[in-house]
Amino acid sequence: MYSAWDEVQPNHIYQVTKSFPLTEEGDNGLMYLYQPIIGQKALALYYGFLGDKDDLFENEFAHIDMLDALNMGLPDFLEARKQLEGMGLLSVFAKEDSEFGKMFLYRLEEPIHPQAFFQDETYSFLLLNTVGERKFRQMVRRFQPEKPDLTGYQEITRGFREVYGALDEQRFSRNAQQLEKTFA
Repeated sequence: MYSAWDEVQPNHIYQVTKSFPLTEEGDNGLMYLYQPIIGQKALALYYGFLGDKDDLFENEFAHIDMLDALNMGLPDFLEARKQLEGMGLLSVFAKEDSEFGKMFLYRLEEPIHPQAFFQDETYSFLLLNTVGERKFRQMVRRFQPEKPDLTGYQEITRGFREVYGALDEQRFSRNAQQLEKTFA
């Protein structure tokens, strides 16, 4: 019979990585949009991993320390981790190390922007079914972009070419490969 102990043990070592700092929109999305779906334990685990990522003195951690910090057992930890994985908030990698045994790398993913969250049918459906129609409508209003009254105004914003001119296309072509490698 399979148990949480078959997948991870308290003495297993892990590292945490995240490509970019958590944005304010991501933080708000976690609190108001993801949390009702993933639950408090998964949210606490995300923030626990984020805290580990930001630790200036350590970069390797034992699962037992996270379990103690969150006051949860291994089955709850694994369930919370799976909630994060299922919602695209965490990618999990494992390897066997000759000295330390099984090791994990947890890559925190940025929550999608609240507008994109509501445009995603699956995420919207999950949230609606979790919080109900009244609260769902309230959340949609909370994250709607501000639309100022522009009555009487005329837009005079300058375009890119007007401000910066045309790009030197030959120079751009020479640098195209370099630019493509930047985010590959």
